[in-house]
Amino acid sequence: MKQKWLLCLCLISILGCLTNKPQVTDQVTDEEGPRLKIVDLIDIGEVEQGKTVEHLVKFSNAGSEDLKIDEVQASCGCTAVVLSSNVLAPGEEGELKITLDTFAKKGEISKTITFFSNDYLMPEKIIKLVTMVKAPPHPQFDAGETLFSGHCRSCHVDKGKGLIGTSLYLGICYQCHGVDGEGNSARALSDPDYLKNVDEAYLYKWIAEGERGTAMPGYSDKHGGPLSERQLNSLVEFILEWR
Repeated sequence: MKQKWLLCLCLISILGCLTNKPQVTDQVTDEEGPRLKIVDLIDIGEVEQGKTVEHLVKFSNAGSEDLKIDEVQASCGCTAVVLSSNVLAPGEEGELKITLDTFAKKGEISKTITFFSNDYLMPEKIIKLVTMVKAPPHPQFDAGETLFSGHCRSCHVDKGKGLIGTSLYLGICYQCHGVDGEGNSARALSDPDYLKNVDEAYLYKWIAEGERGTAMPGYSDKHGGPLSERQLNSLVEFILEWR
């Protein structure tokens, strides 16, 4: 009997040692691997309409391995970005040069800049860029026809080719009216008070023919614009969904 008890005690002791053995985990600290460190908000302040503004922002690698930046992408063609270096060693700093063209812009402007890197905790880092564009007493252009040509065309025409509805709006409209219709350099389309006073016919005519004296051109292909009947109707339906 005594031998059985000793055997039991030995087994219990062995099991206890196995249970108390330190566990190996894959958990890493925030400092391990490459780490992109940059501000979340860039406020350029007030600028005059028509000016091309340059702004430098520092960023760094706060990790323990080389940070490799594959691409930096701006949300609008009026914003250009250039990196001082695409690879940063641990602790090294770099600079992001931002060039913003304020042609035809007015009021509070909001853009985004996205970093794509090998920081696996944050492979896509989105930074918000804001500025206040002060317009002169007279607008730079009438009826916004320049949106269909030059440097404006890439954002307000080309990005909408072949698209309808939500995709079309996010391709060519959000830059001025906001992603959620909250308004940017143009009217807030999702504003409840605005939607109470407009109907399907009004919105269609406004998009198709534009609004004289503003930056809103006529988007209908019947008026020299880039959009078909189907595309125009899909935008009207999309806007009315905010009601």
